[in-house]
Amino acid sequence: MRSSGTCQRGDIDWQYKTIPQLYSHFGCANQQSSRPRDKVLGGCASINYMQYVRGDPHDYDSWKLPQWSFEKMLPYFKKLERADSNTISRNNHFRNYDHDKGMMDVTMLDDVNATNQMFIEACVVVKRISSLDEEEFIKSKEVILSAGAIESPQILLLSGIGPQEELEKLQIPVIIDLPGVGKNLQYHLCALLFYLSSIPTLSARDLTPENLQQWATHGRGLLTSYGIESLTWCQLNEDEDGSQWTVVYLPTLLHSKSKGEITLASSDPLVHPVSDPNYLAEKEDVHALIEGCKLAENICRLNL
Repeated sequence: MRSSGTCQRGDIDWQYKTIPQLYSHFGCANQQSSRPRDKVLGGCASINYMQYVRGDPHDYDSWKLPQWSFEKMLPYFKKLERADSNTISRNNHFRNYDHDKGMMDVTMLDDVNATNQMFIEACVVVKRISSLDEEEFIKSKEVILSAGAIESPQILLLSGIGPQEELEKLQIPVIIDLPGVGKNLQYHLCALLFYLSSIPTLSARDLTPENLQQWATHGRGLLTSYGIESLTWCQLNEDEDGSQWTVVYLPTLLHSKSKGEITLASSDPLVHPVSDPNYLAEKEDVHALIEGCKLAENICRLNL
């Protein structure tokens, strides 16, 4: 968990920032927040805090799409969560680990070339020098664009798919006038709370040479913990179905009423897009986040 912080804002992070926010981040420089996004295969999952939890069943069912209901998705969740036997043996390059706690399924492939194809060649930036002749690439069946909440709309907009007025301002040829591209952006805003605890917890004091050596040599000890030991879904509004909050030592706004947008700053694909999450623009979000903090406070008072 601690290593994720060292990965963020480094060479493998795109280092995006939001534009200055009007209703939040008053304690941050220029009222901006960082938006960590990874450059490697797997995206943000490669620099996050090693946490995975299924979403609330109501969220899936509320889409009213039978094939995406929680019941239909559950077999795939279970398939993802299954644990293989130890396929990665202990040596100088790989460490053994405990599958019993639900480790994600990662299998060591015998064919080195296959691993190279999957994990190395997928992580490249393709640069193409335009010629005088125009070329059009068409996929006969379908193209699945899965580049994240920032890059997916950026790619579409750069490709001429998006609001016509925005594209014309940047002299991008309009292929399809699609006003919704980049709109309706929702981020999960968190309120980080710190408490002094009488219950033993992992802290910076445990980053001792002895513990580091124990982890590096034997894969055991305090540093095998990733820091977040439990997750709780809580429903704040009894008039609504489904859970609204995740409590992971910090309240998280799951269903933001405030909507932001992703727009282009330039037609150059290497220039960061403009990210405006519009945090806490709606009073309902402010109230919900405060209630979540109160709930976390009550839980901590009972257990600390």
